[in-house]
Amino acid sequence: MEKSNHCFAILTELEKQLPYFLVSVGIDHEQEEIERPFGYPYFQWIQTVEGWGEIRIGMEKSRQVGEGEASLLFPQERHSYRSVSPGRWKVCWYTFGGHHIKDLLATLKIHGSGIYQLSHHKALEAHIHQALGLLQVKDSLRFLDCSASVYAFILDLNKYTIRDGDSFHRIHYVLRDVFNYIEENYNRPISIDDLAEIMGYSPQYFCQIFKKAMNMRPFEYLNFFRVNKSKTLLIRHPELFLREVAGMAGYDSESYFSTVFRKQEKMSPRSFRELNRL
Repeated sequence: MEKSNHCFAILTELEKQLPYFLVSVGIDHEQEEIERPFGYPYFQWIQTVEGWGEIRIGMEKSRQVGEGEASLLFPQERHSYRSVSPGRWKVCWYTFGGHHIKDLLATLKIHGSGIYQLSHHKALEAHIHQALGLLQVKDSLRFLDCSASVYAFILDLNKYTIRDGDSFHRIHYVLRDVFNYIEENYNRPISIDDLAEIMGYSPQYFCQIFKKAMNMRPFEYLNFFRVNKSKTLLIRHPELFLREVAGMAGYDSESYFSTVFRKQEKMSPRSFRELNRL
């Protein structure tokens, strides 16, 4: 028998006393229009898988959400959401509760409903798929695994979201795989497709999320990194020709390297080397 793409828990009084409990899970769901003037009793995580939706929280203006975005809705807060025409809005959802949820979220500096950009949406989708499997297991003790799932999900939510006002250290943690890739491969050709693939995003969305997080485009950061590497080479290896330094820093063209270097440092590579001669 084919398993359903969603499942709702039948909560016992014992489960409701737990610090964390799982209420419902859904995957690849074509979202219908929802209007809740008095909110919902539990926390809701609604993550876009495909298409575009429109969400309104409280009395704020509606906001569109697409690939790589999700909303966290706190209990009893007015909200509505619907698919944006044309096309359909496919989502996965994760609904949970527990008397310790608000304290845990507050510790992670999440104090209310909001819409988030995701740095690794596939990781959160995988967690939701796993939780659906837990709910569908015929086991009287499954609620313990479900409780652990909620705790782990909230930690993942904190790990894989980028929020307004995030510190540089947190942003660096979220994008660490991209930064590590650049660190290890800066002297080779690197494309936007390469970087986007690391995070599981389309190139267009990756550029959008990177610019919001770092206040610069990915290639601006790559050039910044490469020029800094070239500065070390220029100072420590005066015997190297500029074309050699350019190649070691990841540039095929000496003239392009010089143009990028001059733009960043306000002087040519040759002048920089003369100024910092050891």
